[in-house]
Amino acid sequence: MGFLIFAYRKLSLKRKINDLNFKVMMLQDKEQSMLTKIGNTQQSMSNMQSIMTATGSAQMAQMTNSIMAKYYDKDDKGNMKLKADTDANLLNQEMYKANYEHAAQESLFKGMFDAKNKSELTVLNQQSTQISQQKASIESQLKQLSGELEGVEKAEDQAAKQDAPKFGLG
Repeated sequence: MGFLIFAYRKLSLKRKINDLNFKVMMLQDKEQSMLTKIGNTQQSMSNMQSIMTATGSAQMAQMTNSIMAKYYDKDDKGNMKLKADTDANLLNQEMYKANYEHAAQESLFKGMFDAKNKSELTVLNQQSTQISQQKASIESQLKQLSGELEGVEKAEDQAAKQDAPKFGLG
C-alpha cells in the first residue's frame, strides 16, 4: 500500500515540476521580449537624438541664412558684404536672439523627450526585474520539488521491496 502512495506522490510531483518548467519557459520568453523592448527603446532614443540634432542644425542654418540675407549683399564676385545701412549691433542682437531661441527650443524638446523615455525605460526595467524575480522564485520551487521527488523515488523503491511477495524466501 505504501508503494501506491509513493507512486501517486511521484506522479503528482512530476506534474508540478512540468507545470513549473512551463512557467519558467513562458517567463523566459517574456523576459526576452522585455529585453528586446528595452533595446528598441534605447535605440529609438538614440535615433531621436540624432534626428533632433540634425533638424536643429538645419533649422539654425536656415535662421542664420535668413538673417544674413537681411543684412548682407553679394558683390560682383559672389562675396558677402555688409549692407551700407546695417547696424552691426542690430545684426548681433538678431543672431543672439536666434541662437537663444534655438537653444531654448532644443532644450525643451530634449527635456520632454528624455523624461518620456526615462519613464518608459523605468517601467520596462521594473517589469523585467519583476519577471526575473518570478523566475527565480519558480526555479527555487523547482529545486525544492526535485529534491522531494528524489526522496519519494527512494521511498517508493524501498516500499516496493518491502511490499514484494516473499514466497517463502524470507
